[in-house]
Amino acid sequence: MNYSDLTFNEVLNSYEYKQISKIIADNKRISDRIESLEIAGFNVLPYKKAMGSGGVGQIKVCLAKDRRCECAYIQISCGEGRYNYAYVVFLPFRNRIN
Repeated sequence: MNYSDLTFNEVLNSYEYKQISKIIADNKRISDRIESLEIAGFNVLPYKKAMGSGGVGQIKVCLAKDRRCECAYIQISCGEGRYNYAYVVFLPFRNRIN
């Protein structure tokens, strides 16, 4: 297992991801999901981000130059367009992973 797999598993097993997944499952409308996530204290980006194929709940991990997990984006809506632009939740993980 390489380090990027480790960071992906860290995000996948985090309490925040499980909480976001529950909010996505409980709310079918995107506006309700965004409102519930903001009430729970998550940072929902006000614009759509290119996520590629994967669907709702997809995780995109961004690594820093030292191959440590900088942040993660979690897709909360269906994507549209060629690059699958979708609303995402931003999770900073830099200070959590050793």
